[in-house]
Amino acid sequence: MRILTIMSGILLIAAGIFCFMNPGATFLSIAFVLGIVMLFSGMSSITSFWFDRKAKLRDVTQWRLADGFVTTVLGLVVISNQLVTDAMIPIFFGMWVLFSGTLRMLASYDLKERGIASWKWGLLWGMLSVLIGMVSFVRPIVATAAISMIVGVFFLLQGVNVIILGGHMRRVRKQRKENSEEVKKEEEIV
Repeated sequence: MRILTIMSGILLIAAGIFCFMNPGATFLSIAFVLGIVMLFSGMSSITSFWFDRKAKLRDVTQWRLADGFVTTVLGLVVISNQLVTDAMIPIFFGMWVLFSGTLRMLASYDLKERGIASWKWGLLWGMLSVLIGMVSFVRPIVATAAISMIVGVFFLLQGVNVIILGGHMRRVRKQRKENSEEVKKEEEIV
């Protein structure tokens, strides 16, 4: 599932680059591509949650499930062209980045409690996502001036966040395995 998560992050970054390469494009002309990428990202988060749940790794995965659900629903909204006006687009994607950034920050604190040193990267990118998301609410008129550029930034941020999450998945599993081995050794001694 780690590879699927990282692939999802790479696709999000590619969608961001796609937006930068088409700065004059209207949102409706690029919406289908962005919606498909969001749908894939959301579904991969939900899938990795279910696989981690089977492996009894329930500690951080609730954040992944929530983010996956929201990303999937918002991806469906984008694909079905429910964003009627260009003025809604920065607010819509800003909401997505704000929500996902908040979840990344919460998940990074869970990683900190486990003693995983790289928790700071998740916190940093989560804070940056929250900041960019808030800017889209405070200054939506500025964001509408270059919709494809702003959406590109949102997708790049999400891609980096998802790749960081994929990197953390390996560390969490490794730590869980080490802890279970220590418990087995202690049980053998007793």
